[in-house]
Amino acid sequence: MKTKKISRVLSLLLVFALILGNTPIGQVLAYAAGDTGSVQSLEIIAFEELAPEIEVQRVPSGTDESELNLPDMLMATVNLGSDDTSITTDPAIDINTMDIPVPVTWTSSPSYNGDNDGEYIFIPLIENFTINAVTPIIRVLVGETAKNIISDFTELTEEVCWQNTMTPQFPETVEGIIDGATVQIPVTWEADHPYDADCPQRGLYVFTAVLSEDYETAYGMELPRITVYIPQNAGMMMRMAGSGTTESPLEIYTASQLAEIAVLVNSKLGGLERFLFNNADAAVYLKLMNDIDLSGYQGGEGWMPIGTDSYPFKGTFDGNNKVITGLKINHSDTECQGLFGYISGGTVRNLGVININIQGGLNVGGVAGYLENSGIMLPSIKTIF
Repeated sequence: MKTKKISRVLSLLLVFALILGNTPIGQVLAYAAGDTGSVQSLEIIAFEELAPEIEVQRVPSGTDESELNLPDMLMATVNLGSDDTSITTDPAIDINTMDIPVPVTWTSSPSYNGDNDGEYIFIPLIENFTINAVTPIIRVLVGETAKNIISDFTELTEEVCWQNTMTPQFPETVEGIIDGATVQIPVTWEADHPYDADCPQRGLYVFTAVLSEDYETAYGMELPRITVYIPQNAGMMMRMAGSGTTESPLEIYTASQLAEIAVLVNSKLGGLERFLFNNADAAVYLKLMNDIDLSGYQGGEGWMPIGTDSYPFKGTFDGNNKVITGLKINHSDTECQGLFGYISGGTVRNLGVININIQGGLNVGGVAGYLENSGIMLPSIKTIF
């Protein structure tokens, strides 16, 4: 068995060497097939991020395509797809994935013409690989353009990013990088569901920055967000329905709210409880009020499971007989994957999840990957993959 493991690892290293040596990809795949002798298509599950100066390029009018910085290779993480469990269970040998340079060519939309000012989007063409990842793109701006392309944002401070208050504050500008320089970018803020600033109603709100027409983000970049918890209705002296207690669970209406719950739970021990009650040992009760579509979170690694082995979900989540669709996770080498990753001492009930696509390591489930002293109660709704 040890000889077989060593042989497998050496064959994979040979694949890597062949690619570096520009051997035709067909021969590389033949070597990757191993003892079976059958040629198989390797699966790309992730790409390395492009450098900012490659991802967004500003060039003067008349620049020929040969003068653009279009790399011939992209670093990619490849799923080697070994079915030999005797190999993959050895923690000292990780042969499930490998980072390799993949040859690419580029095509642009619209067709590149350096004599015509404007924006051109270059998309990589990759042959002989199955791609299960978001491919990087290159934006080329020729001549004068009204758009300012933001390549990165400075993270908001925790005090701004997470606000438990009746009077939330929203900065008029956020800090970002444009053409390598740090600048202040004017923004407004938009809530994920109706919010009355003059008379705020209790509940959880997720605000996303809105850019003016003069600005645009680089491909795949998320806009800054601010999560606000209004603890009570304006004008009332006590917590109302939706405060997160057993008598009035915190109501979840949108995918954005659910995603922020994941961020809060995964941020620190008792992160959600600290945010709502300033008490890491408090009991939190959540209630789903709508069917939710998570297809907007399918890019890259997909959905971030709620709870980890270090920071588990430990509250009560009442699905209210609602259904979650479009759940996709691409963490092939990570344990505890599902809508909830790790639940310890908590409960999920009355929740349906359908149309699921989860790639994970050990302990994978539609509703939850791993339960510790916890329970899932699904009396009437099934989990459908």
